[in-house]
Amino acid sequence: MPEPIVLLVDNNETESQSLYEVLEPLSYPIVKATDTSQALERLDQAQVGVILCGQTAASSAQKRADTEFLRTLALDHPWVTRILLSEDGDTLSNLNAVNDAHVFKILFKP
Repeated sequence: MPEPIVLLVDNNETESQSLYEVLEPLSYPIVKATDTSQALERLDQAQVGVILCGQTAASSAQKRADTEFLRTLALDHPWVTRILLSEDGDTLSNLNAVNDAHVFKILFKP
């Protein structure tokens, strides 16, 4: 059985590449996506075990969209561990992600 893949979803290529470089030495297969539609394609193509999803600090609407994406993952791919990468300390958005999308962990971007 192949190792589960780590899927990085972040629209910031610099941050995505930095995270990729941090995780690469752990020898897990890593796939990147720049948006949620590309992430859904990757989920259909590969055996993803963990998804690290970046949440932008741009707007409340975008944060809700990121949480909705994670909520959809919880329903359609419940076996995938969901980790939120948050840019800010917006407690309410982070709490909603945990409660509504069953996010396993929140990591804060530097």
